[in-house]
Amino acid sequence: MSSQAAIVATVTLARDRVEEQRLEDALAALQPLALPVVVADGGSRAAFVDHVRSALHFRVVSTPPGSGLVRQVKASLRAALQGEHQAILYSEPDKALFFANEVRALLAAAPEPAALGVLIAARSPESFATFPPFQMFTEALINDLCGRMTGRPGDYSYGPFLMNRRLAERALSFADTLGWGWRHAVFALAARHGDAILHRVADLPCPENQRAERIVDRHYRLRQLDENSRGLIASSCR
Repeated sequence: MSSQAAIVATVTLARDRVEEQRLEDALAALQPLALPVVVADGGSRAAFVDHVRSALHFRVVSTPPGSGLVRQVKASLRAALQGEHQAILYSEPDKALFFANEVRALLAAAPEPAALGVLIAARSPESFATFPPFQMFTEALINDLCGRMTGRPGDYSYGPFLMNRRLAERALSFADTLGWGWRHAVFALAARHGDAILHRVADLPCPENQRAERIVDRHYRLRQLDENSRGLIASSCR
C-alpha cells in the first residue's frame, strides 16, 4: 500500500513531565515517515499539546479531561476520516520502536485499500516472551479467544493496526464504556463482515523499563482482559 493512502490516528494524555518526554520522544519517531498524524489529547498540559502541534506538526484535537479512552479514540478516528485517506493506522502514542522500525514495513505489507480489512502489528514468539509473566498470561488468553472468534490465530494485543475506512466508521458507534475492548471489537466485527484479517509478525520486544511487574500492573491487566472480553461480546451483537 502506498503511504499516501494512510493516516495515523493516536491519543495522548501526559500526566507529568516524565510522561510528556516519553510521548514526545516516541511521537518524534513518526516525523521522518511524512505521514499525516491526528492526535486526540485528553487533557495534557498546554505546553505539551503545543509541542505536538507546533514542533512535530501533527494535527491535535482536544477531548474533555476525563472523557475516557474510547471517546478519545473516536475523536482521533473522526478527524482522520475527514480526509480522503482510505486506511487508518491506529496506535497508542508510546510505541517508539514500532514507529521507528515497523511502520514502513507494515504499510508495504498491506494490501491495496480495496482489499484491506485489518492488518495487525504482531509480536514474534521471542518478542512476546520478553513481556512480564502476568501480562503474557492475560494477553495469551485474549489472543486465543480473539483467534477463535475471528478464525485467524495470532497476536491481537500489541496495539497498532491498520484498518479500512468502513471499520473506522463503525467504531464510532461503539459504546464509550468498552475501554481497551474497542480494538478487539473491531477485529471481531471485521470477521463478521467478511473483511480480511492479517498479521505482520515482527521483532517488537517489551521496552526494558516496562519489564517489572507490580501488583497494580496485574490489576490493570485484569481490567484490560475484562474490557477486551466485553469488546468481543459487543461485536457479536452488531
